[in-house]
Amino acid sequence: MRLGLLTKTPVASSATSGGGVFDAGQVGSQELYFGSSRNSNLENGKPGVVGTQTLVVPADLKSNQLYLGGIWSFTSEYAESSVDSTINIKYKAKNVYLVASSENGEAVEVFVDGKSIGTVFIKGEMLYTIVAGADYKEHILEIKIKKSGVKAFAFTFG
Repeated sequence: MRLGLLTKTPVASSATSGGGVFDAGQVGSQELYFGSSRNSNLENGKPGVVGTQTLVVPADLKSNQLYLGGIWSFTSEYAESSVDSTINIKYKAKNVYLVASSENGEAVEVFVDGKSIGTVFIKGEMLYTIVAGADYKEHILEIKIKKSGVKAFAFTFG
């Protein structure tokens, strides 16, 4: 997968409905990568390491850092979930996008600031709209993955 092609990747289902004009100057979060070759922002694990890691998400999250919960298998390009895994970030943006895939398809539940905003069905390898928000304030995102096999490549923000 070539992450440089993010803008040409189709957008999948949206977890919430947002609106308004995009203002890049208000986005306070940068791209975050899951694969070991570029996951320097993996805060609660060992960045740059291929293989399996068991990770626990702390109570307090640092801004713009990637936190994973559960057992994750890292390759150079992506991290693959196990049963009952989570993805957590504190971000500052209106919209959150995730490059991901799942061979069999998986509905993941999305929470913003502790409240469920719906599910996103991940199947083919593409850019998914995880949050279509209403403001550029700092928020905490949690994605709950019930089944194994979701491959997460990168977050991008808008």
